Amino acid sequence: QNLELKNLIINKEQFSEDFVLRETNTQSFPTNNTCQLSYGMETEGGMYWCTSSSGDIDDCQLIETGKYFQRRFINKLPDLVGCDIYNSGLEITSWPDRLSFILRVTPTSELQNRGLEFDFAIPSAYSVLLEKGDVKAFKNPADGSGFIVFKSANATINAVSGNTAKANWEKAPCGHLGNNYYLFLRNGDFS
Repeated sequence: QNLELKNLIINKEQFSEDFVLRETNTQSFPTNNTCQLSYGMETEGGMYWCTSSSGDIDDCQLIETGKYFQRRFINKLPDLVGCDIYNSGLEITSWPDRLSFILRVTPTSELQNRGLEFDFAIPSAYSVLLEKGDVKAFKNPADGSGFIVFKSANATINAVSGNTAKANWEKAPCGHLGNNYYLFLRNGDFS
């Protein structure tokens, strides 16, 4: 029911499928890289951050899947006030080297002063910021690994504050907003 992201890791090891299918949750997801994902909708002068789901497992829909790919859509988010509960929600897509989080919003009526905001706080170990236009990268100086952040095509702003990447979409009648996150395992450089 809670939409909190617990951690984000870069898996540098190559394990067999047999090993991965039998490892424990703690082995698969160590909790030393905490992240913070925040997203919501601004309308009628208030910001409505999505903090929970409906709690019904059927509202987390598997859209596509494959050996190294999965796309899910979580609908019926109670904090998306004034939106179609079936066509609004959070889409999460994952590949071995990237993640995509997209907030989709379809209002049921004309909303005033509307906008979407999407914030993603990267673990503090990734303290070196590299920038080239709208593309941002957070790099770990200890091992050279990191995250490259691309804004969605609809975002009007892709900014960084500390270790948080922010995307905004202002005055949108309906649509989607999100960021794509690419993971790199070696020394990343934009030069």
